[in-house]
Amino acid sequence: MDIKSNYTPAQARETGFDRNAYTPAAEGVFTGTLVMKVYGDFCLRCYFETDDGQTLAVFFTLPAVGSPSTWVMSVSSHISSQPSAAQA
Repeated sequence: MDIKSNYTPAQARETGFDRNAYTPAAEGVFTGTLVMKVYGDFCLRCYFETDDGQTLAVFFTLPAVGSPSTWVMSVSSHISSQPSAAQA
């Protein structure tokens, strides 16, 4: 797969990227290679492969309007393979 800097959710789906193969990262530190970066209006999803073979997903969200514009990491226990109504 030819990786470019950023993908929209629709572009990521068009590549055939299987985001369900990636486990949400738990708290802690890891070292890995960025495989895919998908951005939406209020979120950034980063998918990594580690040297020991793990496939991890890290999610960042923007805080509420009026808050400082700093991305916040959120750990999710579910990654849906189906696009939401807003993404379709």
